[in-house]
Amino acid sequence: MAGQVALSILLLVGAGLFARSLFRLLTVDTGIETSHLLSFSIDPSLHKYTPDRSRRFFLDLQNSLEHLPGAVAGKRSLISRARG
Repeated sequence: MAGQVALSILLLVGAGLFARSLFRLLTVDTGIETSHLLSFSIDPSLHKYTPDRSRRFFLDLQNSLEHLPGAVAGKRSLISRARG
């Protein structure tokens, strides 16, 4: 009986430390400015684009976004940014 209580306390402390670590990871300052940032995803293959046509589409889209009034830069990535 005492072993079960000790194990339960140990698991509760471990769960608390794990939850605190997760919270700290969510609130850590990554040093990346994310205000005034537009992020979206597009999958041209859903509209039956070929790989070559998809590459051209993304290049044209990036060029168009870079030339929008007030835009500082336009970049594309295969990996989405961290949410915050």
